Order: sequence, then C-alpha cells, then structure tokens
Amino acid sequence: LALNSDINLLDWMDILYKKQFDLIISFQSIHYVNDLDKMSSDLDKLLKPKSKIVIASTTHQQFSELPYCLFFPKVLEIEVNRTPDFDKIVKAFSSRNFRILHTSDFKINKKFKNSNEVRDWLLQKPFSALALLSKADFKIGLHKFAQNFTNEMLVDEFTLLVMEKSE
Repeated sequence: LALNSDINLLDWMDILYKKQFDLIISFQSIHYVNDLDKMSSDLDKLLKPKSKIVIASTTHQQFSELPYCLFFPKVLEIEVNRTPDFDKIVKAFSSRNFRILHTSDFKINKKFKNSNEVRDWLLQKPFSALALLSKADFKIGLHKFAQNFTNEMLVDEFTLLVMEKSE
C-alpha cells in the first residue's frame, strides 16, 4: 500500500481501515506509541486471519548494555521510560489472540577507524533519544563515548518478535 504524502491523516486512516494485510512490520518504532493496547487492537483490525506481525524493539535489559545508553546522561532513563518492555508487548498482542511464532535477538556492531569517526557519527544523532538531551549532556556523552572508543563497538541491540493472528 503506497499513500500520497499530501493526504490528510484522517483520510489515510479511513483508507487503511478498509484494507486488510498479510504482514505488518514495526521496526524500532514502538516507543512512539502512546497506547500499546490501542495499537494492538488497531493492528488486529488491519490483519487478515493467520497473518503476521513483526515487531523489532530493544528490551529494557538490552538498553542497559548499549554504550550510548551508558555514556550519555539520562538516555537509559529516556529509553526505558518511553519503550514498552518485551513482556508488555507480548501481553498486549496475546490479549488480541496473537501467538508468538519466533523471537530472535540481534546485536549490531559498527567498525570505527578512530575516535573522530565515532564523534562524527554521534553528531548525526543516530538514536532519537540523543536529540532529547541538553547540549551539556550531549557533550558529556560524546566525551565518555570517545574515552571508551574501540575499533568495533556495539551500537544497537534488539529483539525481533514474530506473531501470528489467530483465525
């Protein structure tokens, strides 16, 4: 389904609710959802029976292992507060008769030539939580990240959850 970017959001939702899909993917975006139960209800309506939903999200435990969450002040707290943990996601969808088919954990490492390359990468704010920091906190995090520089660093970690809607 491709939609014109000029379309009104309410019109878009009307169009969307007239469709049913075989697969919906939510990749590292569930932290933008204010009401997980409503989301699971809405996605239940959009999916055909026996269709799949794939959700990729970082768990609270995984956040606590990520260098950007450790080195930048307040980022771990931001991420944990805005992201529902794995059990909460599963509960919201299980209550709508989705069943887990598969889960996999992924770790993503990035190779850096030197600490300047790390700094340049971080200045792009590759994680949305970094954009929420004050300039002072961001500067502290940049310094700590550079101090802990290695040629290959863990930059992301997430769990992929595949669920199927019951008939």
